[in-house]
Amino acid sequence: MDSEAAYMRYLGRKVKRGIKTPDMSSYVKRRIGRVKSVSGSTVTVDFGSTSTPMPVAGLRMVKSCSDIKAGDSVVVDTVDHVSLITAILA
Repeated sequence: MDSEAAYMRYLGRKVKRGIKTPDMSSYVKRRIGRVKSVSGSTVTVDFGSTSTPMPVAGLRMVKSCSDIKAGDSVVVDTVDHVSLITAILA
């Protein structure tokens, strides 16, 4: 291998060491809530308690959650201020 190719490989390794993997936990917020009502493809989920309800209306869901019904516990992922129901727990 010539010296120019070796130098380019050296630079590539140096750059790779400096690249940091982003921490995705700061971008995705995961919460558990209870379904209050279902209207077509939108859902109202309550993240609060019986004494302090915190309902959020108009949440969308992934296709695998199409059998969702009132009373189910669900996982809601929020990315860039957009919330989406991604799983049914019970």
